[in-house]
Amino acid sequence: MFLVVGQRPSGSGVVADALDSHPDLLVLGAGDLLVPLAFLLERVRDPDAARRLFGDLVVASREFDDGIGRHLDAEGVHRALAGVPVRLGVLLSAVYDAVATAAGVHAAGTVLPRMGMAVLTRTGLHEAGIPYVHVVRDIRTIVAAGLGGDEGPAIAARRWDTQNRMFRQRWGTDAGRYRTVRYEDLVADPVGTVRALGRFLGAEVGPDTVPIPDQDAIEPLDAATRAIVTAEAAEGLYDFGYDPPPGSPRRLVRAMARRADAGIQRSRRVVAAARDRAWVLRAPAPGRPSRRDDDLAPAWCNICRWAGEAFSGVPHAESADCPRCGTIARQRFHLHALGRETAGGRRVLETAPRSAGQYARAMGRWYDYSVLDPTPVSGPLGHLAALSDRPTASVDGVLSAHDLQAVPEPDAVLAEFARVLAPGGALLLQVPVLSGATTAIEVADTAAPGTARWSFGVDIHERVNAAGFTTDVLVTEELADLVAADPATWAKAPGSGEVDVESLLAGLGDVTLDAVADRRTARRAGWLPPVLFVTIRGRRPLAVTP
Repeated sequence: MFLVVGQRPSGSGVVADALDSHPDLLVLGAGDLLVPLAFLLERVRDPDAARRLFGDLVVASREFDDGIGRHLDAEGVHRALAGVPVRLGVLLSAVYDAVATAAGVHAAGTVLPRMGMAVLTRTGLHEAGIPYVHVVRDIRTIVAAGLGGDEGPAIAARRWDTQNRMFRQRWGTDAGRYRTVRYEDLVADPVGTVRALGRFLGAEVGPDTVPIPDQDAIEPLDAATRAIVTAEAAEGLYDFGYDPPPGSPRRLVRAMARRADAGIQRSRRVVAAARDRAWVLRAPAPGRPSRRDDDLAPAWCNICRWAGEAFSGVPHAESADCPRCGTIARQRFHLHALGRETAGGRRVLETAPRSAGQYARAMGRWYDYSVLDPTPVSGPLGHLAALSDRPTASVDGVLSAHDLQAVPEPDAVLAEFARVLAPGGALLLQVPVLSGATTAIEVADTAAPGTARWSFGVDIHERVNAAGFTTDVLVTEELADLVAADPATWAKAPGSGEVDVESLLAGLGDVTLDAVADRRTARRAGWLPPVLFVTIRGRRPLAVTP
């Protein structure tokens, strides 16, 4: 699948029609369904229901008969979605890849008419590796044609500059996934442009002719308005090769000035990076209280002690990145739990840690820290096979995050955790807890290491108990309050698309919860939505009864 991306009215529809003339590509629809599909995924809790409703909405849309419906019937759409993870990019890819197969072409795509909508990011549009054809058109021509909107030329230019440059900065570094096309270049050389885009999308044979609509004459902007638009969109006009034009003396002078400024900015970043790296030597161990000044900041990292306005990314366990140490929200919750369990200097083992470098050096300063590196081998322990080589009772704490769902035999791994922990030691286990009950995921014997084999529910704590631990479940105060609330209110609880919230809350009602973070602490640390922050704590008994 691929997406033709452009801020309206960039001419993305014309580019889409031109690509559709390629013999090995299909472009279906105007992309108007993407946002409704994203909102659907954000609001439907049950994965099976989400897939079914997703397919129903695709089939019921006005553009189905003249688009996807020419190649897939309703049954074919639902068949393509069967068992697919409930994330927008993955679901769309499943449908459009099925369309391409049915049509006998290399790839099929659609238009993304709205850039930067948060709901598309939250529901996973960008997670499936979909290639982007980013269409831009000179904002001065757009304003001159009366297509800049009602806000006035200055605001239209500012919006054009911001949205196009942000999209390019976010995705333009991946040449295999991103390609810019200027509308003006398509009009000047339709065949050459479409052939080049086809090669980018993996379709080698190009068209001999490409239909392009007649271009209406546009009255140039008056000098004052043109100057305003050019000033407001100066960076974007330069980045996309509009002003100064390529090869001109003005562009050479501008390029030299930008290089000089870039050098200054690099020097500043080096200084700032050195200052940021110093946290490894300064930050107290997790669990120590924050400074009074830090308590005033809206966002605060309990690992590197950064404080500021907000984390980057979105509120999610796998996002809300700290701008200093790079940790994501679930790591900070994990270390918060560790800080409550272990004193500085105690022996801590972390399995397949997400972070290394500065994080590992800081952990080594705080604890007697060791790492279990993943090993891509088969066997009951999966990528954690090296656990069997660790000495018995050799550590006081084990941190394991998002490992257990990818191993063939979780119970065997839990038994190894129990063996390597000394009496009184603690296991802090994070897995994606998605509902009340665990289900196995069918995967091929040849599946790559790291492939999810289990969709865990709250009953994971029973497996931990059976391995010889005394368990409870660490949550935030907000999640504990949700569990204690009237079940009639659970349908409105803040959630995430991958979680069956009502099933999860019902399951948590049957276990011992320890609310380890009050509402203010959790919100400042980025632990939202609360249903994504569940850690199983298993304690080894101090003495084993014969």
